[in-house]
Amino acid sequence: MKTTRSTSTGYLLLEVLIVLTIIALAMGGFRVYKQREFAERQQERMQAEYVNDYAALLRAVRNYIGTRESAWVANSVNPITIAQLIAAGELPANFGNRPTGNGQTVLGQTIRIVGIRNAAATRTPTVITETGNANGALLEMAGLQANGSDLLPFKRRVAAAIAAKQVAAGTVPVGGLIVTGAGSNAWTKDVTGYFVSAPTQPVIAGMVGFPDLDFTINPNPIASGANWGDCPVAEASVNAQGFPSANGVCPVGTTEVGSWPACGSTAGVFSVGFASVTIGGEVTREEPAKDRTCNAAVSGLWAPACNDDLMNVHSFRQHSMNNSTVVESRCGSVIYADQGILINWPTIREAPTNIRHKLCCHPRS
Repeated sequence: MKTTRSTSTGYLLLEVLIVLTIIALAMGGFRVYKQREFAERQQERMQAEYVNDYAALLRAVRNYIGTRESAWVANSVNPITIAQLIAAGELPANFGNRPTGNGQTVLGQTIRIVGIRNAAATRTPTVITETGNANGALLEMAGLQANGSDLLPFKRRVAAAIAAKQVAAGTVPVGGLIVTGAGSNAWTKDVTGYFVSAPTQPVIAGMVGFPDLDFTINPNPIASGANWGDCPVAEASVNAQGFPSANGVCPVGTTEVGSWPACGSTAGVFSVGFASVTIGGEVTREEPAKDRTCNAAVSGLWAPACNDDLMNVHSFRQHSMNNSTVVESRCGSVIYADQGILINWPTIREAPTNIRHKLCCHPRS
């Protein structure tokens, strides 16, 4: 007798295959989702590290240049290394030390800092940027193309996050030498003199000491006036000790609508045009000593014993509009100095009281 195979078995196998296919597709989709989620987390982490690095570099470069630029030749190109900033006590010893190398960004590009002394303005506009190509493995980890073809949008997002911290920052595209500013206040700046060659991948550029860019990044901390648009704050220039020494200069295209003292014995509320500035009380802060170091070999006879901790204490004043801090001024510092026969005598140095910050507004058209 002939036995026939039940067709139900065939249907069962087909159904199993369909179910397995659906499961495989679901697992593949889930894996893609998890990979995308992981890449997004990596991009967020990298962005946060970029912001922290550039904020630290901004402070370090400002302090480092402030004590040296007066000795630099006019129009001279002055490279500044991470090692120099660390040796000067402006950055921690392990700054920029990453698995891909020392003095690098989170994507494995080398940090490059160059200042060009501006004789006319007695300032040193400085660019903090990155050179070389990003590490391919790190790009892949962040879900970016290994050849860097989609790197520019990511760098633009990072630059905008840096700019939100009141650091003038932008991006330079592949083959370009023009920085395009990030954030709400768009600007461009030719940085040909700061680059050895045009970048082979998009890079971030932080701008320090450019009078028309400083403190214009969050340009509207207060409500605009009836006749005025965005209102950036022009911070007073500082001398070698970091004290305010010259009145702020309003950026090109803006008009001064008011000013207020950078330092002085009186804190409180100051009327500035159509708004007001609140100057907070003194805030003490410890920093690496940037002035004369106490020499223990000649102390103790005519002067008190060395106290390096005392040297590191400075006082600051914070200036705010609508609860947003727009400027911070160093107004006092303890240093050691020779006072006649008194060697290494601790002296309180105060900033002048006639130096002012300015509120600068764009006229409405």
